[in-house]
Amino acid sequence: MSTYPTTPAHGNQPYGNQPVGNQYAAQPMGPAPTRPGTLLAALVVTVLAGLSAVAYGAIILIGGADLARELGAKAVAILTGDSAESILAEGNALLDTATIIAQDTLDIRAWLLIVPGGLLLLFGLLMGKASTAVRVLATIAASFTLLFGGIVGLDSETNNTIMAITSWVAALGAVVCIVLMWLSPNGRYGKALKQRA
Repeated sequence: MSTYPTTPAHGNQPYGNQPVGNQYAAQPMGPAPTRPGTLLAALVVTVLAGLSAVAYGAIILIGGADLARELGAKAVAILTGDSAESILAEGNALLDTATIIAQDTLDIRAWLLIVPGGLLLLFGLLMGKASTAVRVLATIAASFTLLFGGIVGLDSETNNTIMAITSWVAALGAVVCIVLMWLSPNGRYGKALKQRA
């Protein structure tokens, strides 16, 4: 009756750096890397900036008709020399035309913030693993959010208080999120996760 060894031969050890055939056996994985607070802060600020940009656009698309009429009346008042209040009270074809033009301009501005803001919101929600690709895309979206948020924020003639607040929160939040997402702890965390995959 033959017997077999109860322990594997030296070359077939399941762990360590001992070769198994032509391959090395996998070593036990260490503890999962801890998500840095800088990444959580970047995620929160990115989502906030994206939401603010989308909110600005939604305010215009939902309630921009009255604002467009006021802007149209101001434009007609400059041409005719009458007061904007009297033009609004009387109403005429010139006011209607100016209102349509103002509404089109406001709609364009709304979409200029909704699109990059929506993308920024999406990439912020996908930033949990600190992927370099996601952070690059979020940076591009944040740059456009900063650009358009700053432009509309500086135009005090066409902004009410809520519109001014949301546009500036979007613009300033975009700056902060760009800085936060590229802090070195986030990069190290992303690399550690990639190595474990």
